[in-house]
Amino acid sequence: MSKTDRLDKLNAAIKELDHNNPADISELIILYNKVLFIIGDLWADAVQNYGEAYAERKRLGGEIKASQSGTTVEKEAAEDKGTYIARIEEAKAEALVTKYKARYTATQEMIQSLKVRLKMLTGQGG
Repeated sequence: MSKTDRLDKLNAAIKELDHNNPADISELIILYNKVLFIIGDLWADAVQNYGEAYAERKRLGGEIKASQSGTTVEKEAAEDKGTYIARIEEAKAEALVTKYKARYTATQEMIQSLKVRLKMLTGQGG
């Protein structure tokens, strides 16, 4: 099962639980921790893909510049035109990094919120 499939399965289980029931909140904390691990893996994968996209763009740009004759401005223009698709792919990879980083942080915040809620509902907060 893929990471995203496992994430979907966990999210479906989370939706079934009651955020006002202490027993369910304890289970929610466990499930959100599992979600956090998967999102962390997806974030790491996204960082690697972004690095690879960056490296590929730089490699392609270097090849284009090296194969061109003319002024520096002409070589840079050829590089810009030749790396357009690679730059788009790099931007998509960077966006995925940002997406998983934000999801990771939001999941951490959800876990903390659930812990506080559990303490309040069980009379331990305050």
